Amino acid sequence: MCQVNVKGLPGYDSPVMRVRFLTLSPEFDFGDKSVDEYAKVLVVTLASILALSDEDGPMKAKYLKFHLSSPADRQFFALLGQGLNDDEDFTSVTLRGSWLYITKA
Repeated sequence: MCQVNVKGLPGYDSPVMRVRFLTLSPEFDFGDKSVDEYAKVLVVTLASILALSDEDGPMKAKYLKFHLSSPADRQFFALLGQGLNDDEDFTSVTLRGSWLYITKA
């Protein structure tokens, strides 16, 4: 579960999608699930958010800010971001503090 909103923010020329408060089930929090399973959830969540931001309608956004819940998320998304930066669909993918910033082409 997570909160997703789209809003015009100062410094941006179009709406920004923000993803916050990513919460998983207690199975993940208490170690009943493996790190691989956790990584899969993060990948599926990010892919779903990217798809949502591509759809016509109120959630369409060129800019995305994805809040990272833990230091482990930061490490994971740093590696993932390197791969996304090589994709022509993205202008920029950077980490700033506990946020992953994505700009789509």
